[in-house]
Amino acid sequence: MRILIALLFCLQLAAQNPSLKISYSYAGIGSNIGKKMYPMIEVSGNTMKYTIETDTAYSKSDWTSKPQEFSVKLKQGALDSVMAVLKGCKDTLVSDYNPCIQNGGIHFMRVSSGAKRVNYELTNTFNLTALKFARVLNRYIPKGYGIWATEKDVKETFDCWTTLRGKWNVKQKPDTVKHVTKKP
Repeated sequence: MRILIALLFCLQLAAQNPSLKISYSYAGIGSNIGKKMYPMIEVSGNTMKYTIETDTAYSKSDWTSKPQEFSVKLKQGALDSVMAVLKGCKDTLVSDYNPCIQNGGIHFMRVSSGAKRVNYELTNTFNLTALKFARVLNRYIPKGYGIWATEKDVKETFDCWTTLRGKWNVKQKPDTVKHVTKKP
């Protein structure tokens, strides 16, 4: 019994991770420059601060209303989910884009805990692993204001690259850098 109690205590200490940091922002490009309602998110430990109705044009001067800022405490289950996904990440930088879309935006997400970290820079697409982080965060953000990303975004990028490779009749991009998009 003592061993079980000690084990549960150690697990509880390991699960509470004050070094967890997450940041998310979105920058509109093309016709989406200046669009509002994209969240900015900062997580430190178990506290998530998010701002809705932000302007994606890097300037607060033309906002018609003040952005709404909120702070919530993430439940231990959410923290455990984030840590489990982060533990499975092999890459430290994930950069992907969908060349078939000219307007849209760039999702920036950084997740770290201790020495483990992963950065996402996703232009007009999303990533399946980043989507797991987004789903956890979206549970705490009012409906309609969360991170706008779905598996459809990943699938559209995969289909785009498949079509382009077929037109080029080669297995890699013309610049000889292999582009790998995992099938959703």
